[in-house]
Amino acid sequence: MVEIPWNTYLATLVLILGLAMVSWGLSWGVNKVLRESLDPMIAQALVRSLRIELVGLSLVGIGAGWLWDIESLFVLSLIFGCEELYETSLVIALERSTHDSPQQAQA
Repeated sequence: MVEIPWNTYLATLVLILGLAMVSWGLSWGVNKVLRESLDPMIAQALVRSLRIELVGLSLVGIGAGWLWDIESLFVLSLIFGCEELYETSLVIALERSTHDSPQQAQA
């Protein structure tokens, strides 16, 4: 019996989790656009979908870099994932604040 080290299992798990997040983000975003195409909050839903997809892609890169011992891929994917998570969170917060402002002014 061939013994597989534990880090291979974890790297494969991270890779599969990333692929699942990418497919979930794509399907969630497409469904949201098709169902609520006239909703003014559609931009926020699209950015949320994009955030899920980008974090999933960075997890795929982290898992692949870990699995194949490519340190540069691992580090760059980690940096890319953190940066995109930060950036999309700022866009969502900005979208929320600009969307909530007219409602508060009318009240």
